[in-house]
Amino acid sequence: MFCTFGNFGIVQQAPRLLYFGHYSCRILAGVEEKDLLNVKQLLDQFFLFGIYKSTADLAAKLRKAQGWKLPDAFQAAISQENGLKLVTRNTKDFFPQKHTFVSIPDSI
Repeated sequence: MFCTFGNFGIVQQAPRLLYFGHYSCRILAGVEEKDLLNVKQLLDQFFLFGIYKSTADLAAKLRKAQGWKLPDAFQAAISQENGLKLVTRNTKDFFPQKHTFVSIPDSI
Protein backbone atom coordinates (compact mmCIF):
# COMPACT_ATOMS: atom_id res chain seq x y z
CA MET A 1 0.00 0.00 0.00
CA PHE A 2 1.50 3.36 -0.98
CA CYS A 3 0.63 6.32 1.21
CA THR A 4 1.35 9.98 0.64
CA PHE A 5 1.73 12.40 3.54
CA GLY A 6 2.38 15.92 2.29
CA ASN A 7 5.70 15.67 0.51
CA PHE A 8 6.52 12.22 1.89
CA GLY A 9 5.24 8.96 0.47
CA ILE A 10 5.52 5.47 1.84
CA VAL A 11 4.18 2.10 0.96
CA GLN A 12 3.24 -0.24 3.74
CA GLN A 13 3.49 -3.89 2.89
CA ALA A 14 3.90 -6.04 5.98
CA PRO A 15 6.41 -6.40 7.42
CA ARG A 16 8.35 -3.68 5.59
CA LEU A 17 7.81 -0.07 4.55
CA LEU A 18 8.58 1.18 1.07
CA TYR A 19 8.77 4.58 -0.58
CA PHE A 20 9.41 6.15 -3.94
CA GLY A 21 12.82 7.60 -4.80
CA HIS A 22 11.78 11.13 -5.69
CA TYR A 23 10.62 11.59 -2.11
CA SER A 24 14.14 10.93 -0.86
CA CYS A 25 15.34 13.89 -2.92
CA ARG A 26 12.55 16.12 -1.60
CA ILE A 27 13.17 15.11 1.99
CA LEU A 28 16.96 15.40 1.91
CA ALA A 29 16.83 18.77 0.14
CA GLY A 30 14.84 20.21 3.05
CA VAL A 31 16.94 18.79 5.89
CA GLU A 32 19.35 20.92 7.88
CA GLU A 33 22.95 19.70 7.82
CA LYS A 34 22.91 18.84 11.54
CA ASP A 35 19.97 16.44 10.97
CA LEU A 36 21.16 14.90 7.70
CA LEU A 37 22.76 11.76 9.15
CA ASN A 38 19.70 10.92 11.26
CA VAL A 39 17.33 11.44 8.35
CA LYS A 40 19.49 9.30 6.04
CA GLN A 41 19.53 6.53 8.66
CA LEU A 42 15.75 6.73 8.90
CA LEU A 43 15.33 6.55 5.11
CA ASP A 44 17.75 3.61 4.92
CA GLN A 45 15.22 1.54 6.88
CA PHE A 46 12.72 1.78 4.01
CA PHE A 47 12.68 -0.16 0.76
CA LEU A 48 13.31 2.23 -2.13
CA PHE A 49 11.55 1.67 -5.44
CA GLY A 50 13.64 2.26 -8.52
CA ILE A 51 12.41 3.70 -11.77
CA TYR A 52 13.04 1.46 -14.73
CA LYS A 53 12.35 1.85 -18.44
CA SER A 54 9.03 0.06 -18.07
CA THR A 55 8.14 2.38 -15.17
CA ALA A 56 9.06 5.48 -17.16
CA ASP A 57 7.12 4.25 -20.20
CA LEU A 58 4.02 3.59 -18.11
CA ALA A 59 4.38 6.93 -16.28
CA ALA A 60 4.62 8.76 -19.63
CA LYS A 61 1.52 6.94 -20.89
CA LEU A 62 -0.41 7.75 -17.70
CA ARG A 63 0.78 11.36 -17.68
CA LYS A 64 -0.40 11.88 -21.24
CA ALA A 65 -3.73 10.10 -20.74
CA GLN A 66 -4.57 11.59 -17.34
CA GLY A 67 -2.83 14.98 -17.52
CA TRP A 68 -0.97 14.22 -14.28
CA LYS A 69 2.18 15.93 -13.07
CA LEU A 70 5.25 13.73 -13.37
CA PRO A 71 5.46 12.73 -9.65
CA ASP A 72 1.80 11.63 -9.71
CA ALA A 73 2.37 9.64 -12.89
CA PHE A 74 5.39 7.90 -11.34
CA GLN A 75 3.45 7.10 -8.16
CA ALA A 76 0.69 5.56 -10.22
CA ALA A 77 3.09 3.65 -12.49
CA ILE A 78 5.10 2.21 -9.60
CA SER A 79 1.93 1.26 -7.74
CA GLN A 80 0.48 -0.47 -10.78
CA GLU A 81 3.72 -2.26 -11.73
CA ASN A 82 4.10 -3.66 -8.23
CA GLY A 83 0.47 -4.48 -7.56
CA LEU A 84 0.27 -1.94 -4.73
CA LYS A 85 -2.64 0.17 -3.60
CA LEU A 86 -1.89 3.91 -3.85
CA VAL A 87 -3.25 5.60 -0.73
CA THR A 88 -3.48 9.35 -1.15
CA ARG A 89 -5.56 12.37 -0.21
CA ASN A 90 -5.08 13.75 -3.72
CA THR A 91 -8.67 13.49 -4.91
CA LYS A 92 -8.03 16.20 -7.50
CA ASP A 93 -5.99 13.79 -9.62
CA PHE A 94 -6.83 10.34 -8.30
CA PHE A 95 -10.43 9.13 -8.22
CA PRO A 96 -10.91 5.70 -6.60
CA GLN A 97 -14.04 5.20 -8.70
CA LYS A 98 -11.98 5.64 -11.88
CA HIS A 99 -8.58 4.34 -10.73
CA THR A 100 -9.03 0.98 -9.02
CA PHE A 101 -5.46 1.04 -7.63
CA VAL A 102 -6.26 4.13 -5.50
CA SER A 103 -7.67 4.39 -1.98
CA ILE A 104 -8.51 7.58 -0.12
CA PRO A 105 -7.52 7.35 3.60
CA ASP A 106 -10.87 8.59 4.92
CA SER A 107 -12.64 5.80 3.04
CA ILE A 108 -10.36 2.95 4.15
